[in-house]
Amino acid sequence: RSAAVPPLLAALLHIQSFLNLAFNTLDPIGTRPGSLPAHKGYRVHIHLEKSWGADKLHAPTLSYWCFIPGMAFRMLKALNLRSILLTSGTLAPLDSFAHELQLQFDISLENPHIIQASQVWVGVLAQGPSGHPLCSNYQARNDIEYKEDLGNAVANFARIVPDGLLVFFPSYGVLEMCLKHWRENEKGGGGSTMSRITRHKAPFIEPRDGSQFQQVIDGYKSKLEEPTGNGAIFFAVCRGKVSEGLDFSDRAGRGVIITGIPYAMRNDPKVRLKRDVLDEDARTSK
Repeated sequence: RSAAVPPLLAALLHIQSFLNLAFNTLDPIGTRPGSLPAHKGYRVHIHLEKSWGADKLHAPTLSYWCFIPGMAFRMLKALNLRSILLTSGTLAPLDSFAHELQLQFDISLENPHIIQASQVWVGVLAQGPSGHPLCSNYQARNDIEYKEDLGNAVANFARIVPDGLLVFFPSYGVLEMCLKHWRENEKGGGGSTMSRITRHKAPFIEPRDGSQFQQVIDGYKSKLEEPTGNGAIFFAVCRGKVSEGLDFSDRAGRGVIITGIPYAMRNDPKVRLKRDVLDEDARTSK
């Protein structure tokens, strides 16, 4: 059993790794003539962060953040790899992708989508059935009229879209807030918004608990197979398992509604510094 590293030695090793990284970024990021030194894609940021000690108090922290993915590929290239194969459905445009990685792709293949333009419709629904703007920014998402009209729009789509309908929210918090309102907003004898949605589609909700996920997805697909059913509706979150890791082909995804996109906060330090790096790269590339 290895002995624990003394706290002082651990701190010194941490400083050593930081200095090694800082001096390594003096080298050019790429192999192309005129490539800028790698440190041009790094930024120093001082902020408060929970300490490693038992007290977990916030302490001033000096960070040296990398905003150029080409650094990781430079390390791979230094290993003298015979070849690197990159494949994904979302790499385009390839020119800007290769520029960010600071690599030249000798062989590239970009295939058209299997679905023809005539088979899909993409549009923006600016307002709901009652004319209220469907704006999901932070200031508007708690507005009762917004939740009402968004629910009415979803209910209408559930009525006309066959088979499976996917509805994505920016976060679990917004998803749960809207579903709670739709269950409780019963007016007169018309029923709640959720009751009108479930009149046409069996509802399924992406769980926070990953251990329940497979059971929910199996239930959704099983419901679509029922010959006498009207299909199902799956409420999920952007960047969750449903949006990132599953294939909803054919009947499983006849319609997709995105109620809002989880953009990072504009004033977040990493967002601000990344924009700074990209702006500088754009100026020097002209």
